[in-house]
Amino acid sequence: MQVDVLAGDLVELRPWRVEDASWYVEARDPSIYRWTTEDPELTIEAAARAISGIAENESVAACAIWSDELGLVGNIAVEIDVDGRVGEVSYFLGAAARGRGFATEAVELACAWVLAQEFVDSIRAEVAHGNRPSERVLERAGFTRVGEAEHPTLGPSSVWQRGD
Repeated sequence: MQVDVLAGDLVELRPWRVEDASWYVEARDPSIYRWTTEDPELTIEAAARAISGIAENESVAACAIWSDELGLVGNIAVEIDVDGRVGEVSYFLGAAARGRGFATEAVELACAWVLAQEFVDSIRAEVAHGNRPSERVLERAGFTRVGEAEHPTLGPSSVWQRGD
């Protein structure tokens, strides 16, 4: 799904570019592998292929997170289940960008855009138990903890929701 540039005070969400593939692969670190479903074996070539197909995938809105100060700092995606009227947000930041409010603003921007398009009525997130920084991002972005789940990759997780 094609997403226009979404600008906030701290970050800008912009479409991924094929030339961003090396950053995407290299920015991921043990913390990202611990708390997300990112594949540690991902190659630059595979990332470039995935980036090339983003605009055509009507069920995913994915953007690079850009900071004027640092350049590329992260990834955010909302997977959309049109039939269920629910989106699921996921995100990560490179190490240098953490703790600066970038993730919170990126989540706010992405969720506001998806909800405004009326693709879904609510957006959810699953956060692995112990990932308190991600829970704080969701709290600040207007999400409420609504339950618990057993995620197939993350294991025991809390479920968060924004919207109906």
